[in-house]
Amino acid sequence: MNDERRKRIDRIKERIEGIVAELSEIRDEVVDVQSEEQQYLDAMPENMASGERAERAQSAIDNLEGALDELDVESGLNDALESLESAKE
Repeated sequence: MNDERRKRIDRIKERIEGIVAELSEIRDEVVDVQSEEQQYLDAMPENMASGERAERAQSAIDNLEGALDELDVESGLNDALESLESAKE
């Protein structure tokens, strides 16, 4: 592989690293929102714990968990980085 293609791979890797960093920040924000919603649900009075608000809060928590699962692509991106590095050899 020539130097020009190695440099292109390095630029691609930098872009992927930026995506990994951004995804990490996004995941942290989603975790924060989920935690706040869980605290809201936990602080709900007993007489409201089985009502519509509690159901909506639990639904939001569950959906946020689903979003976190879908955002868990970091390992695949790290594998791509390793493969790109190997391609340069």
